[in-house]
Amino acid sequence: MGYIASMFPLIVLMAGLAVTEPASQPASDVAPAITDIEQLSLDDLLNPTVEVATQTALKVTDTPGVLTVITREEIAHSGARYLLDLLQLVPGFGVGVDVEGVVGLGFRGLWGHEGKILLLLDGVEMNEVLYATTELGSHYPLDEIERVEIIRGPGSAVYGGYAELAVINMITRDGEALSGVAGNVAGSMYSRSVGNLGGGLAYGMRSKEDDYNVSAHAFFGGGPRSDGVYTDHFGVSYPMAQNSGLTSMLLNVGAEWKKLRVRIIYDDYHIGTRDGAIDALPAAYDEGFRSFVLSVRREFDLTPRLTLTPRIDFKLQQPWRVEDETSDVFFDKTAYRLVAGATLGWKPIDPLDFLFGAEGRFDHARLNSLTLNGFQTDFEGEPQVSYGNFAAFAQLVFTNFIVNVTAGARFEYHSRFGASFVPRVALTKVVDRFNFKLLFSQAFRAPAIENLNINPTIKPERVNVLEAEVGVKITPNMQLTANAFWGRIDRPIIYDVEPVTEAESYFNSTYTGSAGVEVDYRLRYFWGAVRVSYSFYSSRGQNDVELYRVAGRSDILLAFPAHKVTLNSNFNLWKDHLVLGLAGVFFSERGGMLSGDEDGNPVPGVLPPQLLLNASLWYHDLGVRGLHLGVGCNNIIGTQYVVPQPYNGGHGPLPMQSREFYVRLSFSTSGAR
Repeated sequence: MGYIASMFPLIVLMAGLAVTEPASQPASDVAPAITDIEQLSLDDLLNPTVEVATQTALKVTDTPGVLTVITREEIAHSGARYLLDLLQLVPGFGVGVDVEGVVGLGFRGLWGHEGKILLLLDGVEMNEVLYATTELGSHYPLDEIERVEIIRGPGSAVYGGYAELAVINMITRDGEALSGVAGNVAGSMYSRSVGNLGGGLAYGMRSKEDDYNVSAHAFFGGGPRSDGVYTDHFGVSYPMAQNSGLTSMLLNVGAEWKKLRVRIIYDDYHIGTRDGAIDALPAAYDEGFRSFVLSVRREFDLTPRLTLTPRIDFKLQQPWRVEDETSDVFFDKTAYRLVAGATLGWKPIDPLDFLFGAEGRFDHARLNSLTLNGFQTDFEGEPQVSYGNFAAFAQLVFTNFIVNVTAGARFEYHSRFGASFVPRVALTKVVDRFNFKLLFSQAFRAPAIENLNINPTIKPERVNVLEAEVGVKITPNMQLTANAFWGRIDRPIIYDVEPVTEAESYFNSTYTGSAGVEVDYRLRYFWGAVRVSYSFYSSRGQNDVELYRVAGRSDILLAFPAHKVTLNSNFNLWKDHLVLGLAGVFFSERGGMLSGDEDGNPVPGVLPPQLLLNASLWYHDLGVRGLHLGVGCNNIIGTQYVVPQPYNGGHGPLPMQSREFYVRLSFSTSGAR
């Protein structure tokens, strides 16, 4: 903690320096993009315009949600190369290990990996269809990301059942931002092995008449997850440098002509691991997560105040795929989701903004192999299964001089488990330099295909969340935001593994939840920028799920620390060319099943507080404009960082990266950073 505390006097000193007047900018996904961070005003950075919470363009201070927006500049100088690294710096998010070496997210102390956190790439859903999970690690590279918009709270009223706890939307650079060719290459070394290697190439252009906007991004890379040693609860160990290879290939093509938008994404992520559901296996195996996604939408201006946007989304996936039919973890299924829907935006008068929507969804899954071994099961005796779903939602945004009101609701009917209905109400107000928000949301998590396959009687879980936020622009260069939250999940869907047979099971438990506070402090001057956050949660009196309990503690849940402090900063050392980036995260104690007894039964324990620090040095426009060289070190102090399992499922803590030195080179023919 001393490392973080020692930085605060410096932050306070910097807060009293020069001032710069803010300006405004549009920052929605379809608005004209800004191609160079130097063109962004302070208001652009501290209070941008977003659409992720309402699908209506609003400033962050007016948006009915607790939001985090991370700019391209913050991403580049944080040391983060993949999404998982970046989310460590966001209030409320934590990391846990599931099974088979898969790493996922928790939020505000709650395990959100399986269907509780919606992940979007350019507004397109990326959660896999069978279990609804999001696999992270060397996955979702950040080199071509323009910004990341995050709803730190429910979003089911607009997005449906995966948006129960949070929504993450990664937005890539479009044709205007690219304006030519861009590329990057990077390599790293861990303390005891080769680290991550990879690179990407992008091309984009936008016509002068604004008729079309096209972009194409390609990335390939990976490396071992760790150079540590994994030990299961039976005492079996193996070196991860040779047994935890992660590889990612991501292709992302977007085209916009007039008001027709098409996006194609191909995502092929592989995990090499010896982890099973419980015990370590004799040899490493390859586990694949492959997705093909097509999204088409067209906007029609029926009148100057009435806009209709029909859309079709198709997603074809093969997640958790292990092709060896003799393996104890064999799994080979294909699933697809077809969604057809439309939204109607109506602005009858300037203070009123209505959004209506309806969609039909068809989910289908089938066996690629009839061999039933390992985790391969049929669908209640059949080789395939299908489900249908209909949803309708409505939203009102009423802006006025007293208080802005957002009210909305979503209704869904699923062919297997029936109807779900969730409302949302928000009050927001900006008064001079202050902004206030009071939010109430209900959300639900719809059971995924495999949840219903393993337990056909399982029901959706439902969460109630209360949030309040107060923000103040202390100076034109400085902003402080604090929020308090209370959330409770009723009938949570719980995953478990039987320790002897390793058979999966799902069931609805009673309730779990958390309450706490989050604080975000930002400043930006000509010499750089600093962002500091603090987040705290407590589960006291909120959790009745035995698999989530920490022995002897009622205030925390497995794997996730009660307290987290983050720093993300950059400093211009010389003429905007030489930039120093400093980032770090401090975790308080984390509970976990840290070892096993002589029979392999999990033994609970508590990990001590830990600190991770990153530093980078960038030289921008190296010889020519658009060529950038960065060197850095992640986990400078060599913290032995491990990730426990967020439920008592028999998996040992997973070692993550040790000290990592890296070199990154990027270029852009447009000269943009």
